[in-house]
Amino acid sequence: MQEQQISIFTAEQVLKMFHISRPTLCRWNKSVLKPIKIGRRVYYKETDVRQLINTL
Repeated sequence: MQEQQISIFTAEQVLKMFHISRPTLCRWNKSVLKPIKIGRRVYYKETDVRQLINTL
């Protein structure tokens, strides 16, 4: 069986990509992006980020 690799972005990378502030990203977590939390760290799936880029 082959394992599927998922590409992820850190919160910092998403902030820089969209030129937004941390409070804006926190609002997006509730409506636009679904965060993946690992411990205290927050990540975002590349597919979700790319989809958002295409809708803007």
